[in-house]
Amino acid sequence: MDSRNGDATNRADAISSELRGPIEDANAAVVEQQRAQRDRNSQTASNWKAYTDRLAAAGIKPPSAAALADPAKLPAGLRPLAGSGGPQAGVAESSVDGQRILVLPEETIDAVTAGIGALGKPYVPKDGGEGPVAYSCDGLVRSVFSGAGLPLSGSAGEQLAAGKPVPLADAQPGDLVFIGPAKYGVQSVGVVLDSRTMLAADARLAGVVVADMPAGDSVLGVVRPALGTREPAPVPQRASGELTWRCGGVELPPAAPGTDQAAGAWGGFPNGLIPAGALCPIGIGSHVLRCDAAQTFAALSEAFAGTFRRPLCVTDSYRTFAGQVDLYRRKPSLAAVPGTSNHGWGLAVDMCGGVQSFGTPEYGWLAANARSYGWVNPGWAQPGRGREEPWHWEFVGR
Repeated sequence: MDSRNGDATNRADAISSELRGPIEDANAAVVEQQRAQRDRNSQTASNWKAYTDRLAAAGIKPPSAAALADPAKLPAGLRPLAGSGGPQAGVAESSVDGQRILVLPEETIDAVTAGIGALGKPYVPKDGGEGPVAYSCDGLVRSVFSGAGLPLSGSAGEQLAAGKPVPLADAQPGDLVFIGPAKYGVQSVGVVLDSRTMLAADARLAGVVVADMPAGDSVLGVVRPALGTREPAPVPQRASGELTWRCGGVELPPAAPGTDQAAGAWGGFPNGLIPAGALCPIGIGSHVLRCDAAQTFAALSEAFAGTFRRPLCVTDSYRTFAGQVDLYRRKPSLAAVPGTSNHGWGLAVDMCGGVQSFGTPEYGWLAANARSYGWVNPGWAQPGRGREEPWHWEFVGR
């Protein structure tokens, strides 16, 4: 036993030594990316506040969307905003000290302000995409516009199908830009901020961010929520055989029903080097997971408490790369090789409070109920599989 443990310690040290340089470089790149994104988000928030402050200082009260619907019947003091095909509906302009100022509907301003307030919140691929903890791209749009009195529903494709289109050249802040290219279908949506930038919940950047506007054949259309909806029109659909993209990232194929395969890599970050801002608390201690896993685990814990009068007990959740190396050194027979653990993707938990033993009421309850929340005790960890770990549960999605 001592010999095996010594060998494992040597392997852990070798892994740590071999990967130290690449891991440090990857971590530095992640940290720099996050810093640059925070700076960009902050500058955009300041610019938006400057715009709304300028409206207030000029005594311009943003009118309702209905009041700006007809450019020929605008409120006093406003004039039509020229577009590529004539005066634009749903927006207007005025002048302050000889300077032109764009006037958006009150609802649009409220929606964009809410979106700006969500900057930095984590991205979530499926469940819980409407916030307030985390967002998907279409969930963010549904949340901020519906909250502002311009109801939107459905996926990005459904939003494009039902929205009233405007030419890309006429896009204004608060319009929605839909992203392809067509062979991937309508895979993402962002809120236009200006001709160069948009606000979006981005899978690749794992959060609500200010991103570059798409260009070329990546632009599938622009709609103006302030103009209401139309009868749904056809929109591009993903071509057969193409990868499934969602919110700017490739979506891995789901596990087959009844299987226990964890969801795997996501967000473009290395295993164990996921930024704290891309993870969400599970409501137990300081434990965090990928946001959809965290939200479903919290719901699972609440259901468990309904039976046992206490929440689930957790000893481990997201595990950094350094933490994986340390655990592999100390518990080589239990730990995965560093850089391969589903803990490093924020998709696994280790539990206590009775769950850590087969045959207990707590384990039995989870075995019967956890799958409906997307959680399983994987096959390799179950009795008779050679490596029994009743405490280890992984998120496989729903």
